[in-house]
Parts: sequence; structure tokens; C-alpha cells
Amino acid sequence: MNKFVFAAAAMLAAMAQLQAQELDYATFMRGVMEGNAGYRAARMEVPIARAELEHARKFNDASAAFAYGNNSDWDVAMGQSAEVEVSKTFSIGKRRSRMAVARHNMEAQEAGLQDYERNLRADATVAYLDALLARELARTGAEYAENMRALYRSDSLRYSRGDLSEVDVTQSLLEAEMAQQECLMARTAYRNALVRIDWMM
Repeated sequence: MNKFVFAAAAMLAAMAQLQAQELDYATFMRGVMEGNAGYRAARMEVPIARAELEHARKFNDASAAFAYGNNSDWDVAMGQSAEVEVSKTFSIGKRRSRMAVARHNMEAQEAGLQDYERNLRADATVAYLDALLARELARTGAEYAENMRALYRSDSLRYSRGDLSEVDVTQSLLEAEMAQQECLMARTAYRNALVRIDWMM
């Protein structure tokens, strides 16, 4: 019975700690949007696509070349040459096609980012609501376990006075232990919900 009392006291202390924790939705969502690695990566794709569009809009740069030749006979002033060339390539239709591809890519990246953000917010909200539900179930389980423990203590006193049979007090003990197990499972579910929330951030 001392083992049961110790376990129940430890469980109630842990539940008090859980009840002290409050989940703030605004802070949680801010943490998700700022800290989620997948969302950060998706956001980086948009400026890259915009830069590719700007690059596709530009014309090719002109190129210049210079060449000098000499027949190495310094006594005769002949056989020397100099050549300068400036060239620019114009691709008819290719620039427009590159721009169209880059624009479609940028629009796809922007749409993908919006979709990712919408899904992330939805998943985060569901996780938050699951955590709230798990917290309430943990609190309810703790209260129920405490009530069953109080009932068992009361039945133990009545048994010691001879007012209850051993069967009744044993039944009360079993119900208190089952309530404790349910409380521990609810607490574990709440811890798991908190871990999921932390993972999303």
C-alpha cells in the first residue's frame, strides 16, 4: 500500500506541473512559421525563382576580342596585323521563351509556398487542438484518480473499523489503481502531444 501511495503522490505532482503549463496559440503559431525548416526552405525558393526571371529578361552581353600578329622580321615593316572584333548574339524567340518558363516557375514556387503555408497552419492548428484536448483529459484523469484514491482511503478506514468487508476494500483498491493507470496514460498522451508541437516548431 505504501508503494501505491508513493506512486499516486508522484503522479499528482507531475499532473500539477502539467496543469501549470499553458499553451498559447499565437506564440505556438509564430514559432511554427518562424522555426519550421520545411517552410523556411520553401520560402527561399521564391526569391531564387524571381532572380531567375530577372536573369531571363536580360539580353546577352556583348563580347569583344583583340588579336595582334607579327612575322617577327623587324627590318621589314610588313607582316604585322591587328584585329578588333565586337559581337553580340541575338536569339530570336529564345529570350521570350526563357522569360515565360522563368515566370511560370516563379508562379509555381509562389503557389507552392502558399499551399505549404496553408497546410502547415492547418496541421499546426490540429496539433494544438489535440494538445488542448490531451491536457484536459490529463487534468480530468488526475482529478478522477485523486477521487478514487480518497475513496480507497475512506474505505480502508471503514474496513479497519469493521464497517466494510475485505472484498469491498479490495474492489476500491483495484478501482483506484485502474484510475491511476488511466491517469498515467492520459499524461503520456499529453506529453506526446507536447512533443509533436515542439517538433512542428
